[in-house]
Amino acid sequence: MEDRLDRARESLLTGFFETYLKLTDDEENQFQEEVKAMDPKEAKKIMEVITSYERKGIEQGIEQGKEQGLGQVAKRMLSKGKQVEEIADLTGLSISDVERLKEEMWWE
Repeated sequence: MEDRLDRARESLLTGFFETYLKLTDDEENQFQEEVKAMDPKEAKKIMEVITSYERKGIEQGIEQGKEQGLGQVAKRMLSKGKQVEEIADLTGLSISDVERLKEEMWWE
């Protein structure tokens, strides 16, 4: 029971960090100092949550980078006259995503 509660609390904290917490360098330093002053067991748990939060952020950044790269490739293919269906097939983007990119290019 306590393990589930800890996981729920950890999930809540992670969600909070992802949604609301954007620390400046000074705030990050202050946070680190406060964690050092905590009970070692609690500090370890907090740092595990933070590490999980950072890992998720990195994974999201990588995924966004891939999507942006595919979008750029799709736009170049559109500019070379390739068909929407062919671009979708080659990039793995949906037809609607390629059509949206095509519209964006028209407005640029």
